[in-house]
Amino acid sequence: GLILERILWPVKIIDLDVPTYIIPIKPEWAERLFDVDMADQSLFHIENRILQHELCYFRAKHPGNIKPYGRILWYVSNKNGIYGSGSLRAISYIEKVEIGKPKNLFREYRRLGVYDWEDVLRAADNNLNKDIMAIKFSDSHMLEKPMEWRRLKSILIEFNIKTTLQSPLRIDWKVFSTLYKNTLSANEII
Repeated sequence: GLILERILWPVKIIDLDVPTYIIPIKPEWAERLFDVDMADQSLFHIENRILQHELCYFRAKHPGNIKPYGRILWYVSNKNGIYGSGSLRAISYIEKVEIGKPKNLFREYRRLGVYDWEDVLRAADNNLNKDIMAIKFSDSHMLEKPMEWRRLKSILIEFNIKTTLQSPLRIDWKVFSTLYKNTLSANEII
């Protein structure tokens, strides 16, 4: 199923039961990793890796239940003055998830991202011995109609999911289907 979906990229098979997560990301990382519109707002030149096929996102280890070979719906956290923040904005595929020490993960994945060593160390709370998570992802694309927090929250509540999206949230295919349909323009729905 997921292999077929990936062949048909960016088409999504909405009733495919694969691990899917809503992952919150700060606007500054979204603009560097996949969000062209947000990067265009920046006053500073940012080395943009948006056209790179595979990238890596570093985050705290917990919760550590993210599984590879699934999907990520990226929720860009709200930040005053940043257009597009506070919304579900993009989708990617999870290639690999690895938990380890900051130095080892940075060495392994530094070519796949925009993180400096200081950024990776910050994800570990400046502790070289604290495990962090590296999420290798690919084939990102922007959602046609980003979904603002209020709408996202109301759909999640319909499925009895209460969250503030402070950490990754696993959702089932029914929730994914509803969310994804709500981000499509009329001419994309088949």
